[in-house]
Amino acid sequence: MPSIDLSDRMKKYRFQQLKKVIPSAFHGDDEADPWNNIKSILDGFNDKRATKIAASYCKVHDESMSAFKPRTTKTGGLPFLSFILRKPKPIGTEFKATACTETGKCFVYDIINRST
Repeated sequence: MPSIDLSDRMKKYRFQQLKKVIPSAFHGDDEADPWNNIKSILDGFNDKRATKIAASYCKVHDESMSAFKPRTTKTGGLPFLSFILRKPKPIGTEFKATACTETGKCFVYDIINRST
């Protein structure tokens, strides 16, 4: 297999660092939580944004949808699928998001119907 040079995008040492931690990103502490595999990613994102990004006092709360089309089973292995008719692609995972009105950056994401 030919080697691919991605050094203009990412240094090799950084790739090696990411390669070591990616498996631990999909791990949580609560085995009863069906969203356990991605909870640490979501919580880490929210914690990092809360401590590292400055926002205006004015924020907006909204919802977002990650479209999903199950292929082999009714839910495609997801613990919960939302059906929201008003969305362009109505089946998927619904998120609640909080964003800064000045910068447009999202600060908080939460999965709807996640047990926490």
